[in-house]
Amino acid sequence: MFGGCWVVLAILGIHFETNYGDEPLSKCKLPDPWAGSWFLSGLPEKIIITGQSLGWMGKCHRIHDNNKYIFYREQDQCFQCVAIWVRHQNALEFKSGECKDSDFTENLCDISPDVTLNTLVRLDGDEIDCPFQAPLSFSYSKGTGICKSPLSELGQCLTKAQVKLRFHACPDISQTESKEEVLTCIATWPDDRDASQTFLVGTLDFRYRRTDEDRLRCFLLRKTSSGFLVAQSSDATCHGGLASPEDGFQTFQLGSVKPDRGNLFPMWTAQLNRLLTFDFNRLYSFDEDRTSLLVSNYTYTTKKSILVSRTTLVQVVETGLNRIKMVTRTISGCEQMYRCTTLYRRTDDILELEEGLPTRVLRAACAEANFHPSRNVFTTLLKENLEIRECNLFGVHNVTSLSLDSQTKMCDLHGFNRLEIQCSSPEQVQFIRECPISDRATYFCQGGWEERVKAAELLPPQPTFPFVYQDNFIFARDDNPVVNDPIAEEVTNENITRGFIIAKPKRRDSNSIRRVCLMYTVINGTFGWTVGKSGCDRTIRPGSVGEHRFNTTVIGPCSGCDFLPVLSFIAVISFMFKAAELY
Repeated sequence: MFGGCWVVLAILGIHFETNYGDEPLSKCKLPDPWAGSWFLSGLPEKIIITGQSLGWMGKCHRIHDNNKYIFYREQDQCFQCVAIWVRHQNALEFKSGECKDSDFTENLCDISPDVTLNTLVRLDGDEIDCPFQAPLSFSYSKGTGICKSPLSELGQCLTKAQVKLRFHACPDISQTESKEEVLTCIATWPDDRDASQTFLVGTLDFRYRRTDEDRLRCFLLRKTSSGFLVAQSSDATCHGGLASPEDGFQTFQLGSVKPDRGNLFPMWTAQLNRLLTFDFNRLYSFDEDRTSLLVSNYTYTTKKSILVSRTTLVQVVETGLNRIKMVTRTISGCEQMYRCTTLYRRTDDILELEEGLPTRVLRAACAEANFHPSRNVFTTLLKENLEIRECNLFGVHNVTSLSLDSQTKMCDLHGFNRLEIQCSSPEQVQFIRECPISDRATYFCQGGWEERVKAAELLPPQPTFPFVYQDNFIFARDDNPVVNDPIAEEVTNENITRGFIIAKPKRRDSNSIRRVCLMYTVINGTFGWTVGKSGCDRTIRPGSVGEHRFNTTVIGPCSGCDFLPVLSFIAVISFMFKAAELY
């Protein structure tokens, strides 16, 4: 009985879940790499693709063949066949057939060749390297004539995913103008019509372009012996008006320019390819050929870095054994600025950058308006995984006064009354409290240097409020701070010693600092100290300014003898000249 029913059903041509040889319904799933939001020209909202649906096309009903999918549009209650081509991880193209009442309609997936080919673009995907890289020059045309005098330029950006188009106007050709646009490359794929041609999708950013529809453009390009021929679309589609690289809304002829290799950074930067700022928040890296200095935001805990700028040496102004003054060009994003910069080699593991104000004009970089010690920015760069080194001072110091977060008593909890350098070991600095409750804090030196500066450069700022400081420091002031200032009275125009010691604590927990900069000056045998927790600050006078500051006098070397003061003086002078050899 049941066998006869099956025969009748077979004769009537009724099928159960066979789908004419198509994939079973349960397997209708869109590829995982398609998932996400996609831009389509003409639609205000992004198209969302999931494993089961594609935007307004609806749910994936069944797969017809390798690149054809049948969708059910619930709102219209019809079935539509869509042919989809994967052009790139950031680009899909599709053609849609007619939406019909039944998914078993014959010729449902016979899509006319005349149907418009649409391009879906993933705007939040990974950027790609642009197929052409700076430096290049180009001429361009919008149909009114080729603008080639002067030639326009293709400029370098921080990453190869972007290039900067600098257009120049041609006075005798209409629709030409001077402007700058940044092209960010998103996807490329070969042209099915001609293997020598390549499609490129990207965004063109200009101050008047606000929406994705305004920013997205398609390009058709062909590589030539001298560069590239490129045609640009007039809108955010890839097939309207892009017949060839020589026919489009705007066409370009890109030609090569001999690259300027620039100058090399000094040989002593070769072994310092990874340097960290004092606070561990920035990573500076010299590349292997010493042509570039890369600066990245840095996360110490994860060791991850994000590139923010590239600096190259344009012109050498002055050079010495351990210093070089130069004009540098810094590219951040697609913006280019010049700076006057001095790079100092403080130790084998420590460099210091002195940078002036940025300017767009190369010749103005080292002018006094842009490069002056009072306005320049100093950045201390320390080799990654900086090791412990011998301290650049030694001896025993008696503390004459201190102020530690306003705490001024030497026998308080965090106070100390003696400073010992290289006494326990050549690498140690010890802050010792010899009181009823004694204690000591040990730090390890990681490098240091000294320099000679004019005392007048360290004059304290004039007070803006009528406060009187009672710290009894070397630079204590009353109602007339200049009169009681030893520098102002005695050595204003003389050179004095200013020094820096980078040190790290022997013991630290998760809340304590990783290292400090001990800044000091030596004036008439008296040391003024300020402890820098965020770096080496050149804008302050040690011992007079800072939350943690103190003053000392030298007692002598670590081992006692009858001529301690003489040895102490010799030690100070010896190290003064030792540091001076760096200049």
